[in-house]
Amino acid sequence: MSNLVRPVEVAPFRAIPISSSLLMEVLYKIDPFNRNHSEISSAIADAANQDPLFPHREDGCLRTACILLAIAFSSSRLSTNLIGNNGSTFGLYQIHPPKTDVNGKVITVNLLNSARDASLIAIDLIRTSMLRCKDRPWSERLSVFALNGDESANEVTIFQSMERMALADRFLSENSGKLGVARQLKA
Repeated sequence: MSNLVRPVEVAPFRAIPISSSLLMEVLYKIDPFNRNHSEISSAIADAANQDPLFPHREDGCLRTACILLAIAFSSSRLSTNLIGNNGSTFGLYQIHPPKTDVNGKVITVNLLNSARDASLIAIDLIRTSMLRCKDRPWSERLSVFALNGDESANEVTIFQSMERMALADRFLSENSGKLGVARQLKA
């Protein structure tokens, strides 16, 4: 079971903002040769601070950033302009733009190739996935994200979700002490 906790929809905002330098440190550990560390760490920190998935937790911004990092690393190996799935997925999080619509806004390839825009879009899609998968085990709640909005999870997307949540959990456990929050990750 993942140590990350599910988001709460209505709660007081307590999340401590994270710095892009903390994320830059994490990025160098997982991919020391990537030239986009500054752009990616700034984009993820900005998105996680602006719209955390866990606003009621002190470490909510860090938890959000860890999920974004895990998805970006496993989806694109941190490439902001990757084109995958025979030309149907784009950017850091490998999102399908034709199938994607967030809050009435059509997602374009240009938005997905911008690390900042893609990170904000990914947060909305992650939140949607977590809500649609609320009856699934925590580790499987990114299954709809892996399907880019399709609600019927399959073995592959469940495995991808579990893999990404485990990686996010690892990033969180390795870096939670740097925020000055407790290392105890259980809710």
